Amino acid sequence: MKKIRLITITCLTFFLMQSNAQTNYSDYVFPDTTWKYLEKPDTMGWNIEKLVELEQFVINKTNLTGLMIIYKGKVLYDFGDTKELSYIASCRKSVLSMLYGKYVDDGIIDLNKTLADLEITDNTELLEVEKKAKIENLLTARSGVFLPSTESGTNKNMPKRGSKEPGSFYLYNNWDFNVAGYIFEKETGKNIYDAVGQDFSIPLKMQDCNRSKQKKEIFGDFLYSKYPEYHMWFSTRDMARLGYLMLREGEWNGKQIIPKAWVKKTTSLVTSVNEMKISDPSINNKPWFKWGYGYLWRVWDSTQNIRPELKGAFSATGSWGQYITVIPTVDIVIAAKTKSEYRRSTNYETYMNLLDILLDAKVDYRKESEILKNQGNKTIGQIISVMRKESGVDFFKYRFFIDGQEYFGWSSSANSIMGSGKYTVSYCPNNPKINRIDLNSKIE
Repeated sequence: MKKIRLITITCLTFFLMQSNAQTNYSDYVFPDTTWKYLEKPDTMGWNIEKLVELEQFVINKTNLTGLMIIYKGKVLYDFGDTKELSYIASCRKSVLSMLYGKYVDDGIIDLNKTLADLEITDNTELLEVEKKAKIENLLTARSGVFLPSTESGTNKNMPKRGSKEPGSFYLYNNWDFNVAGYIFEKETGKNIYDAVGQDFSIPLKMQDCNRSKQKKEIFGDFLYSKYPEYHMWFSTRDMARLGYLMLREGEWNGKQIIPKAWVKKTTSLVTSVNEMKISDPSINNKPWFKWGYGYLWRVWDSTQNIRPELKGAFSATGSWGQYITVIPTVDIVIAAKTKSEYRRSTNYETYMNLLDILLDAKVDYRKESEILKNQGNKTIGQIISVMRKESGVDFFKYRFFIDGQEYFGWSSSANSIMGSGKYTVSYCPNNPKINRIDLNSKIE
């Protein structure tokens, strides 16, 4: 009987543990075949006035052709053609880092293997010290191999060949990244694009992935190197799925797609901004540049006086203006595209300004609600303008008066706002910027 009771308790404990695990998974919202939209952003702690400012910035100050901002698994804001497939430039490197995770965890790829072990050669023979570089060194841009890539030829910041031990010096050099792509295929026996389809596109239910669009390219000449660029074409909304997978630590709707430990490892700081300045002195003239480097991801460096929200944040970036940014502290993913065929760019500094406006739009809704509950007064407000978003959400502006002083507020609703109705507004006398309009209190 004791044995039976023990088995029963053990089984019950296991069942409860599994139930709790499932409950934890269900705390997150995941898109199915399409993304869902936030119905009332201001009730989720977003300042609508700032979101309007964000939209004006996107339209007037950037060349973005697609933008999606995901908050807690739903679309907070989108802009442009988010379904259009286009070239994502160096964001491909971060996608490769994501691909590596499962195969490293399964022991198929050994990060400690050296270029000598893998019999890596190029048009120019590797030096003995260069052959000691490990796969891990390639993924962190610290191989010590200072050879040109097919795309860029010779990097102007390259030290003398053989002058640095592998792992001791950071240099953003496409030779490392292209060879890392070749090694992935060599060790796994899979084509990179097939692996993206099997490992990501299918389980994440990507909406626009097209295998026929993916192709390796040579932008320079095989005279430089024999390792091609493994360029990728994605839509903005599918880039957002990749970012959301990373935000959820590799888990997607109850299934672990990328090992959680790998997500943590690859998005942790390996090379600080100060060390990056050694190989790229131009960073000294870019006070907004706060990214260090991890494993093919740009990682915000907390020694650089960054905003509190950006601690633990990381980005994939690409030429012309391609970005995937994950900000865990506020549960946000940003996917941004600038179609290169238009010959326009959205540069790093502009993108950083966009992030600042977005983060400034986040408010403590619960705190403001508590202030209104304890200190609030009421007056009458009138809606003066309404903007209907593609998501079906109305952003609207209203005015109200306190002691003859005019104030304005912004709100949102998933219901159609008809005309310029009058409604009850709750406000804080000491800070009238904290206010709420009650759409259930229409005054005839």
